[in-house]
Amino acid sequence: MEDNQNTVPTPTNPTPEPVQEVAPVAPTEVVHEDLPTAPVVEATPATETPATATADEHDIQQNTMFAILAYISFLCFIPLFTKKDSAFARFHAKQGFVLFFISLVFVVMMTVLKTISPWTLWRVWNLISNIGWIAILVMSAIGVMHVLQKHSKELPFIGHLADPLTEKFKL
Repeated sequence: MEDNQNTVPTPTNPTPEPVQEVAPVAPTEVVHEDLPTAPVVEATPATETPATATADEHDIQQNTMFAILAYISFLCFIPLFTKKDSAFARFHAKQGFVLFFISLVFVVMMTVLKTISPWTLWRVWNLISNIGWIAILVMSAIGVMHVLQKHSKELPFIGHLADPLTEKFKL
């Protein structure tokens, strides 16, 4: 008697079936005529301000240290008052002044909030204060990087305030 339990049946037709190729289908665009179309807005690269256009290479080389000083708190007043003839140093001094002004407002605001609030909220104010100081430090670092790269770019989020603020204070 033969043992048929261990035998594996072999296929009768070992040749594979042919594969049909499918032509690629182009994507179709669905246009809804009743919906308004959004205008196409092209991204514009960050442009440098006119300070770079008027600042020559000699001005940038001579006043790089003064421009760096502009991003160190109240030292922004040194290039603001002593380098009025340098477009490069003056631009960065205005940016540094905005940063200094915002830090002053921030200090006053945090002091008032800590004074009038109960002591249980001090941890919240300390957290907000720490985040604010880190943001100011990062903005200063960005400004110094712009100086070292010999660019006159505005600081993100606050740089546009430089001209109105310095005009208001007649600096």
